[in-house]
Order: sequence, then structure tokens, then C-alpha cells
Amino acid sequence: MNKKNLVYGKHSVLSILRNKNRRIDKILCTNSSFSFLKQNIPNLEMQKVEIVDSQIITKTLFTNGYKNALHQDVVVFTQTLIQPDVNDIIFSSKFLVLLDELQDSQNIGAIIRSAALFNVDAVISTFHNSPDENSHMIKAACGAFEHIPFIKVVNLSQTISALKKNNYWTVGMACDAKQSLYSLSKNFSKDEKIAIVVGNEEKGMRQMVEKSCDFLVTIPINQGRGVDSLNASSATAVFLYEISKIFSDIII
Repeated sequence: MNKKNLVYGKHSVLSILRNKNRRIDKILCTNSSFSFLKQNIPNLEMQKVEIVDSQIITKTLFTNGYKNALHQDVVVFTQTLIQPDVNDIIFSSKFLVLLDELQDSQNIGAIIRSAALFNVDAVISTFHNSPDENSHMIKAACGAFEHIPFIKVVNLSQTISALKKNNYWTVGMACDAKQSLYSLSKNFSKDEKIAIVVGNEEKGMRQMVEKSCDFLVTIPINQGRGVDSLNASSATAVFLYEISKIFSDIII
């Protein structure tokens, strides 16, 4: 059975309501936010809308664990999306992102946003030590969550093995790798199938996952200005941009 979720904020709610695959249980909004929704979604299901005071929305979110949420006077109660089977995704795709126990929902949402912009086919994460679909993730994805499959798997190393059997190259992101991302991307053609592997925010990739990768590469950076690394979502965006240049039909 699908879990229920609360999604708030005008942009996130619009992306949810425009997705025909979403099951919407209830919409709480003020009169002004209702006018905004009707203007953007003329076929809005009226029987699911409840016009309430803004404080009711604040209290609803607070009692469900969302403190100080910038809800913009609208919240939707929705079922989580039914995601495709990982084997179907592997067979039909050519550009994937794998997340090895990333734990920050906003990081994951930002990665999904970048994945949409650079034509990634799906984002695959782990059941263990990684959040399920939630409001923070959807909000950080800025609408992309409704367009990019977000699939959870039990064993990421086994998933990488399945990818290799389907002719994928797997590229692990590692700060201490000797090979530069910029030199690696020149060795691939537009016909390749590639999966980027992103490690945990603090620990990086687990040892078995790292050993499963075909390549370990890093982003050359200037460490003489007080910082020594990019965060997971920023580094992933750089990787996706560089790898996307391999596929000629992606370049704008």
C-alpha cells in the first residue's frame, strides 16, 4: 500500500496536481491560493478542495512534523507515486544516477532536479539509510520529482552488476580518485550507457559499491580558498553536465 504524503508550496503543489499518475486525497488552501490553483489548473477536482484559514494549514503541517514550513497557503495530501520496476528502467535507459545511502532529502531533491535538466532517465537509491519520497525532497526537486523515476533497491552492488550485464559503464564519484572527470568524459561516445554513482554525504561510497564501479573519478578543484569539496548535490550537477556532453542530442 502506498504511503500518504503532505506536499506544500505553490510550485510543488502545481507539479503534483498536474501529474495524472498522482492520487490526490485532499487539498487545503485559502481563498487566494485557491484562485491561483484554478487559474493554473482549470480542471481542478473541486470535491477534494477545502477552503481554510492560513493558520489551519500551518497547524496541520506542524502536527505532521513540518515546523516553520513556508506553505504559501496551500497543502496537498497525496499518495506516494508508484515507481517503475528497476529492471525495466535498466533495460530501457542509457543515463542513470545511483545514490549510495544519501540521507539528506534536500540533497536528493536537488539531484533529481539536476537529473531532469541533464536528461537522466532515473535516479536509483537504497532502501537502507535513505529517505523515501517526502515533501522536502519534492520541494527541493522544483517539479522534477513528477518526471524522473525515483526507485529504491535493496542491494546497490547487485544493481551495478545488473547494469554491467546490460552494457552500462559505472562511474563512481570519489574525492580521492586519481582520474579527472574531464579526462574521462572524452573517452566515451554518444552510444554509451552510463550510470553515475554518488556516495553518502559524509562517508562517500561504501567499499563494496566503490569496488563495483568501472571508474572512480574526481572533480579538480582549488583547495586553497578555505573549502576542500563540493556538497553531494553540487558535485553531482557538475558530473551530470560533463557526462551529458557525451550525448550529442542533449547539448543545447
